[in-house]
Amino acid sequence: EKEKAIDLVAGPDSYKDLPRLLALTDNNVVAVNVLLSQDETYADITPVRLSTNNVTAYVSIMRGCDNMCTYCIVPFTRGKERSRPITSIVKEISLLSEQGYKEITLLGCYRDIALDDRGNDNTKMAKGFKTVYKSKKGGIRFARLLR
Repeated sequence: EKEKAIDLVAGPDSYKDLPRLLALTDNNVVAVNVLLSQDETYADITPVRLSTNNVTAYVSIMRGCDNMCTYCIVPFTRGKERSRPITSIVKEISLLSEQGYKEITLLGCYRDIALDDRGNDNTKMAKGFKTVYKSKKGGIRFARLLR
């Protein structure tokens, strides 16, 4: 008899389907769900933070990518670009702040094109940011590197 090596194959957007997939494997059925969602942002999930440093945290603000760069697999493995709702991002960052985190790094392929809850471009300066530092002579602003 051929030995079975794989019981379950799950893509990044199949997390809500995991209980069903695991139940299938209990009946010796190979379970597969690798479908990519058109709108899943994982906004309803609070990440488990394994680090205990409580200084630096990473917050994903978007998933996927619409660019089809020849060297990149993201559009094929994560699907089309979609932004998390601003309210979800603010809630997660507020919780991190309450837990004592001092530095938050926003993660996403193109952080400067995150959309607001209505799908509108939200590139103006966010509330709470009052200072725009002048560029040093011969320097370049970090945001310019993202374009």
